[in-house]
Amino acid sequence: MPRYRPFGQRTRGRPIQAAVIPFDNAIKVQLLQDFNDAVKTLTWRECTGLAFTLNRHRNTVERWRYSRQVPNAVTMLEVIDWVRRGKPTRTVYQRQIRKLM
Repeated sequence: MPRYRPFGQRTRGRPIQAAVIPFDNAIKVQLLQDFNDAVKTLTWRECTGLAFTLNRHRNTVERWRYSRQVPNAVTMLEVIDWVRRGKPTRTVYQRQIRKLM
């Protein structure tokens, strides 16, 4: 018999309290579906611009596009909102990039 057991396998001692949380995956599934629909419409240039703005690598955005990886919920909402606004972009020149950094 092992000396220590994982948290969920305690059989003796005082009873523990467990939180009662109704898990509703419908909201999460809808958010993920909206995000996937939004990023599948991105072109290469839009992926590059989005990666620069979010300070991520372009391959990361490509992984989002092909549903290989998922960002956190805040980033998902920002990207969905950006796509719904019509994907506004601006040209940033090299001398401006040096000033931003």
